[in-house]
Amino acid sequence: MLPEYRAAFNAAYTPEKYQIFLRELDRRCGTHVKFRNSETPCFLSKQILDKMICYGKDLTEQLLASPDYLAASAQAVPPEYRVANEAPRPLFLQADFGLDEQLEPKLVEIQGFPSLYAYQPVLAETYRDVYQLDPGLRSMLIDDYWALLKRAILGGHEPE
Repeated sequence: MLPEYRAAFNAAYTPEKYQIFLRELDRRCGTHVKFRNSETPCFLSKQILDKMICYGKDLTEQLLASPDYLAASAQAVPPEYRVANEAPRPLFLQADFGLDEQLEPKLVEIQGFPSLYAYQPVLAETYRDVYQLDPGLRSMLIDDYWALLKRAILGGHEPE
């Protein structure tokens, strides 16, 4: 964790700001967000993030190299949701981690669908804006993120 950012956030936090955060998140999403959002963002060091990336890549490679896993996961998808000519590797895959008391990442789940790819950057920007967080905390500029997501989904084509 980044203690200096945690301390600054905690010192400036108020329940009123959290309510503003929730209203602004709803506004930016264009709908009421029905699940609970944390009062605070996580302030993780590059070292912890790099470790999670490494673990996620390793786990993904293990799964994709296992014919038994691939066969079982293919059977888990109901026939009406199977896609013809599906790529052998998922376009979207994310590993969710928790942290133990030593801040060691522990796998919670691996998902192969893009449920949060639009939500996460909106959430991050809302935290930054409402709580006036240091812009240096950005791991990627939001415009670059949207460009990469658009390229991944549309493959260079313009939306219809």
